[in-house]
Amino acid sequence: MKEFLLKTSAPVRKHLFIYLVLFIIISIFVSASLILKFESNYPNSPIRTVNEAVWWSAVGISTIGIANIVPASESGRYLTLFLMLAGVVTLSVITAKIA
Repeated sequence: MKEFLLKTSAPVRKHLFIYLVLFIIISIFVSASLILKFESNYPNSPIRTVNEAVWWSAVGISTIGIANIVPASESGRYLTLFLMLAGVVTLSVITAKIA
């Protein structure tokens, strides 16, 4: 079992940064499309266009956050929570790999 784990984890460790970048890009675009769907029924939502949704996603996954762009829907807030947690985990893995 140990040999199997060593053999299968080597390619993942070798290309970890590529996988993380792909995960970040996919997460940004999936969450941007979801937030547009969630916020479309709320007229007071600050997220109305694709550009605003992509900006919100990029800021959310980078864990910076901007207080003036807060989703109005409950689903959007849960998506924000998931996106922030995914960003923290991703940045933690990158930091651990560098260290």
